Amino acid sequence: MKIERIELNNFGSYEDINSFDVMTHDQSKRIIIIGGKNGAGKTTLFTAIQICLYMHLSALKLQGNDI
Repeated sequence: MKIERIELNNFGSYEDINSFDVMTHDQSKRIIIIGGKNGAGKTTLFTAIQICLYMHLSALKLQGNDI
């Protein structure tokens, strides 16, 4: 499986629609690095991916967030 794009709509610290294009056509660049300052939303991004892949909300419950 290859993720081409991630789109978040009012999820966690991401307001409105936020789109991340993570697809590359250059085979020598197959690694995506997610970096940022504390509180920038890195964990929220990975939580969104986990919910999409596994269809459960346990990641949010572990973080203490209510849905």
